Amino acid sequence: SWTAQPATPAVDDVAEAGRLCADFFADIPVIDELRDPQVALAEQRGAWTYTVLTTADHKYVDCLMELDRGLLGNLFGPARTQGGGGVTQLSAEAPAADRIEAAMYGGTGSGDADVVVLAVSGRAGDDVQSVVAHTPTTGDVQASVHEGYWAAWWPAELGEAESSTMDGLSFTVTLRDGSSYDVAYEAVEAVHRP
Repeated sequence: SWTAQPATPAVDDVAEAGRLCADFFADIPVIDELRDPQVALAEQRGAWTYTVLTTADHKYVDCLMELDRGLLGNLFGPARTQGGGGVTQLSAEAPAADRIEAAMYGGTGSGDADVVVLAVSGRAGDDVQSVVAHTPTTGDVQASVHEGYWAAWWPAELGEAESSTMDGLSFTVTLRDGSSYDVAYEAVEAVHRP
């Protein structure tokens, strides 16, 4: 039920996704504790919610989950959850007003599934209004942009994901004044691992 256009999840779903994402990373013993994680961005594509959490000390994590909206909700955890590429340590300095930086890129899948999910997200300067990811396998994906952060994710066939590189991924960034520019993934990659 994936869509190339994101939707804003309900307020309750944003809070729940943030809590579940923080719990997911709290249960991983090799990851340092995330101190007071806050939801920086949450988006929904079909039944799936993608969430970015940040902390005051510039830690950044992401999660993709299928929330259970039934009677018991997520009492026993979400229907399905995948964490991103671990914890990224962001620079204290935000990107320039007209620029984006990719803090996280990763793929996830489970079991013997034929389809995996590829996701890219990061920070956006104050003048960035929209970002479109041009993926080599799925086509154009409209990213969510919210209060200095952006994110896009898409499904890919397992073979395509295994053989794909960042060479084919690019973005069109549109600014508040209506101007836009194209940029390759390599030019916006800004990963700072702890």
